[in-house]
Amino acid sequence: MRELEPVIALAEKARLNLRAIAAEILAQVDTRKAYADILLDRALKNSSMDERDRALLTEVVYGTLRWRGKIDAELTKYLHRSLSRTGAQVRNLLRLTCYQLLFLDRVPDYAAVSEAVEIAKLHGGKNAAGFVNGVLRNLLRSKPGDTIVSKNPSCSSLAVEYSHPEWLVKLWAEQFGLEAAIRLMRANNEKSPLVLRANSLKCSRDQLLHLLLDAGVTAKPTRQSPQGISIQSAGAVEKLSGFAEGLFQVQGESSQLVAPLLSAIPGERILD
Repeated sequence: MRELEPVIALAEKARLNLRAIAAEILAQVDTRKAYADILLDRALKNSSMDERDRALLTEVVYGTLRWRGKIDAELTKYLHRSLSRTGAQVRNLLRLTCYQLLFLDRVPDYAAVSEAVEIAKLHGGKNAAGFVNGVLRNLLRSKPGDTIVSKNPSCSSLAVEYSHPEWLVKLWAEQFGLEAAIRLMRANNEKSPLVLRANSLKCSRDQLLHLLLDAGVTAKPTRQSPQGISIQSAGAVEKLSGFAEGLFQVQGESSQLVAPLLSAIPGERILD
């Protein structure tokens, strides 16, 4: 796939840090409607990053996508032109740095801004670097704290605050009430757990769970799916015990429930 080539090239150059790779992945998703999971997987497989940096790259990419609505609204306050008129690499570099400043505390603010400025030079020289520096410094000077939602928030304000489409906020508010809609959005923005589905043709869930625990992986059975295992601490999926033998697949717990709920019988055709 052509859209993967810039990502792979970046991943192979160890001197370029993970934020440059994240910005490129986000730009590809933004402009070519590429799949973040595919780009991220290819970048990780072709990089020499340690486990800590691999985890941070994953968090930055997915976190920026989860909160892009709120991030764009925040950045717009400090722009004299539409964010969409900014180059894709610089635009997404601003987004991921904003995500770091608002949601993460692993990297000091000044270091995150400084690094973003250096990366901007690669895409647009001094002008791009100065632009990124100005926007992020202004953001830092008036960095918002935890937002307190008013007693009577509008669906439009909630859509921005929780980074959800306004039509979906309205739908949930009408169907479940405003408080439940807010709880749904908060849950929807939580980091997704890594969940495995045991391959019942080769082993039981209990057998796979014991294999993982014996290998030092922190894991537990899922609450709803009879085949699922939730992983709390692990490195790359392909390095987990049982991966090479095909003992499991990565699949969200809700997706695992589809097959048993359908109760499919031989001869039926199911459209997914």
